[in-house]
Order: sequence, then C-alpha cells, then structure tokens
Amino acid sequence: MATFLANLHTSPRTIYLVRHGESYPNQYKQDPGLSETGTTFTQQLKLFFLDHRKKSDRPLAIWTSAKKRSLEMAAILQQSYPVCHKPQLAELNMGICTGLSEYDIQSYLDLAMRLEFVILELEKAKCDVVICAHDTVLKCLYAYFLDRPDNEIPFLTFPRHLVFEITPRAYGYTESRYFVHPVALESEPGYTPIYENEFKVYTDRE
Repeated sequence: MATFLANLHTSPRTIYLVRHGESYPNQYKQDPGLSETGTTFTQQLKLFFLDHRKKSDRPLAIWTSAKKRSLEMAAILQQSYPVCHKPQLAELNMGICTGLSEYDIQSYLDLAMRLEFVILELEKAKCDVVICAHDTVLKCLYAYFLDRPDNEIPFLTFPRHLVFEITPRAYGYTESRYFVHPVALESEPGYTPIYENEFKVYTDRE
C-alpha cells in the first residue's frame, strides 16, 4: 500500500486502451503476426493519434506486450512515438481451448496480479500512455481505473478498432471512445467519436 501511495500524483494525463490489431490465425501458442487488416488498422491508429492529439503538449508513449503482433504494431507506431515492450501485458492463458495444459491455465486473478507492476507505472507516469494489448488485459486495466467490480471483468467487451480514452480526475474520470476505421482513407485519419461521457465516483462522505 505504501508503495502504491508513493507513486500517486495529480498531474493531468490520459490513458488510451486499444486492442491489438487483427492477427491470423488467432491461436495462442503460434504467436501469429498481424493480418493485412491488422496492419492497415495500425497505420490508421498512428494517424488517429497524430490528428487527435495535435493540440496536446504532453508527450505520448506506447506500451505493448512482447508478442509478435504487438512487435509489428510497434514497428509502425514507433515511427511517431516511443514504444516500450512489457511482458506483463501478455494475454490471459485461456486454457484447453488454446491447447494449454491445466498447469498453464490462468485466471483473471492471476492476470490482475501480473498487471500490478504495470498499474504502478501507469499511476506514476507523467506522460500520456497508449496500452496496445489483448482484450483480457484491457478488461483488467479498465476495471481498475473505472472502479468496476471484479465479477464484471470477464464480461467487459473491447471490440477491435475502438480506442478507449480515459482521463483520471479527482473522485472520477472522463471517458471517450473512438472508432478508428481499419481501412485506408487516402492517408486521412478516419475516426468517429461514438461515445463521450463523464462519470463521477463519490466517496461515502459525499
């Protein structure tokens, strides 16, 4: 707890959660690379951030896992932004459906414990951060920042090509979502704001 509190700060920052680009085949042990659609989406994602943040003076960093599809995304995004690979951002081991033994299977609790270090780094980050990861990872991070109950985590959804923009604030946060078109639009950053709202989280004293 003391370590966690020591890393908290009130500097403004924004956290973006983005599901990694489409890969094929989508099997855990094969560690596939990006499909053609996944590559095009990543190029559009870079244009989205360049356009969406052109009025921001805060630096932006990209955090990804060390999976092949994430490395291929990073190769495109790092043309404009610094990229950091974090093994803790690897997806949840989904079990027998992905060819794993009972000893390899992980729960969301296992994943949440693995992400503790990443959360501490996010809490002390002074720059804006983009997390490009598997949807199981994004569910845990989203639930942490938006204070969602543990039993909701497996049922949260992170569709492809959607950017979740979260800005922590005192006793709450703002959240916006943007659909980034996964096709080239003549080098234009084609994206659509589809959800913009503000939520408040109040203490028992209020």
